[in-house]
Amino acid sequence: MHFVTQNPTLNVIIPHAGQAKGGSRRMTGFFDDSHRLFDTAVAPLEAIQYVLHQVGPERIIFGSDVSGTRMPVFNFPHVERATVRQLDFDEESLRLIFADNIERLVNAETW
Repeated sequence: MHFVTQNPTLNVIIPHAGQAKGGSRRMTGFFDDSHRLFDTAVAPLEAIQYVLHQVGPERIIFGSDVSGTRMPVFNFPHVERATVRQLDFDEESLRLIFADNIERLVNAETW
């Protein structure tokens, strides 16, 4: 958290909807900061719902967190995608989460 607060204009993606650092509810200090985004990788559905309610789909980025894992594994992209789809988003929100948000972040000179 110290790194994030010391770099207020740096865009930072909070992994696992904040679950890796004590839970989504400990991330409340980042909810009002447009430079803080949250990914969905291996986050429980309830955590994604909580963060979504706080920041909206414009600051949520799909993630699968699959790197070199072997079968059986629970976080293959199709499993992670199915988790996000359980939230019953409209098509515009899904497009933001699955593509537009990360594209905007990667392509932005200043965001």
